[in-house]
Amino acid sequence: MLRTEAQKKEADERLKSARKIQEQIGHEALLMLGAYNLTAEEDGFSCRFRGCFRGCQKLNWLKVRETPYENYTLEFCHVGDGPDFEITGNIWITALQPEQFCEIIERETGLLTSLVLL
Repeated sequence: MLRTEAQKKEADERLKSARKIQEQIGHEALLMLGAYNLTAEEDGFSCRFRGCFRGCQKLNWLKVRETPYENYTLEFCHVGDGPDFEITGNIWITALQPEQFCEIIERETGLLTSLVLL
């Protein structure tokens, strides 16, 4: 299936936005959380975490959306396994700046995103 130039441009913009968010969270933080299924979404970035945040049993999925005002929304939830993929435990945090990502992730999951303790 061939893509049109408009579809290629849209896909490139989506990937660029997702990479920007991924860099703002930090590769080290994603590694420490065991992130996988890193996905470029239409309005942001999402990923799942192995072992339910490796210790946080209530959450295993994160989506970061960029708002039109250059703020962000973080959505945490637990996506169940199986044919119905039940979604529970939604937590939404809005109006964030990128500097707050790791702090919010640590607060909601109880897990560290860095080996450096200040």
